Amino acid sequence: MGIYDVPYQAKELAAAMLRGSGNTAKIAEMQKTFNEHSGDYMVLTAWLEGEIRGLEEFISRYDLAFSQHDRQFTHASVISSPEVAQKRYSPVRWIYGVLFMLGGFLMTLLTIGVLEAGQKKEPLT
Repeated sequence: MGIYDVPYQAKELAAAMLRGSGNTAKIAEMQKTFNEHSGDYMVLTAWLEGEIRGLEEFISRYDLAFSQHDRQFTHASVISSPEVAQKRYSPVRWIYGVLFMLGGFLMTLLTIGVLEAGQKKEPLT
């Protein structure tokens, strides 16, 4: 239809009309064609750009799906429903307290025994 680039052709058509030289019938015919078909050109250009974006998105999704299609997975995460515990399990603190107390008592006895054995004994007279 003779329309290739609307902004550039509009600029050139306006420049030719302002110059006023040359074939005015040819310029009038070009202006008529431009006025009739430039809107269709713009609509089709916008539609084509949208289709290109859609195709690019489709290709990226296809590439991702194709790369994961024959993939060998090394692990899998299995998520199961949580179960409510029947009884709260916590450490029995009194057992730890008693064990530390007995350990401290035994260390004290051992230290006193070593110190007493290391002292020189004087005979009772």
